[in-house]
Amino acid sequence: MIQSGYLDFARWSNPRQDQNLPFRTSRIRPSLQLQDKFTELSLSSLGIAHNYLQETVILTDYETDEEGNYTKSNGKKKRQYIDYDDIDFTKDIRRDLEAYNQLLRSTYVDIATLEEPFVVRTKKDGSTQRIKIDQSKKFIRRIFSRGDWNYNGRFYGGFWQQVGSEYRKNIYINDNPTVEVDYKVLHAAILSAKKNVVNDGDRYDLGTIVCPRLDKQ
Repeated sequence: MIQSGYLDFARWSNPRQDQNLPFRTSRIRPSLQLQDKFTELSLSSLGIAHNYLQETVILTDYETDEEGNYTKSNGKKKRQYIDYDDIDFTKDIRRDLEAYNQLLRSTYVDIATLEEPFVVRTKKDGSTQRIKIDQSKKFIRRIFSRGDWNYNGRFYGGFWQQVGSEYRKNIYINDNPTVEVDYKVLHAAILSAKKNVVNDGDRYDLGTIVCPRLDKQ
């Protein structure tokens, strides 16, 4: 592409080879010729998609954080993937994920109230992160932890998973408004169901104060 004039290329330099030059890494950018080619395209954002042949069922030795990134220990990144042989379980969920991603690929999902195509999110450590809101952030995977199909298995990849409820309530799908189901008491509801207990009240109300700092008043 460089020889065809589609990329501008600035070669790196090494001061150990030429003391008169500062150390620089190579630089590559699209040339005006390539930019002009893109301006001629008539594709919509739905016409540009992920490589849907990439793996959607991930098995890792370790836990993942809320964004699907691998957790760290002593500042070192954990090992990422474990190779595995397919079983009926992985084949079934991969088939479901492929169908789901195919549906998302042809569906326009957006946060209608945004003036800019991103959301600024505050992370647990106090730092901020810009979450891009566009049609490239819809590829869904499932990630299992601890080298065992019984652990984790959460869905990752959708931009809607990384923004707060104040944004999710304004999600539109194909220009239609949506209603978000409230899962805030999901785990308490599961425990109640296992014990055949009907609890129509606030499942997080313990009745008495056990820990003043944390308990719901």
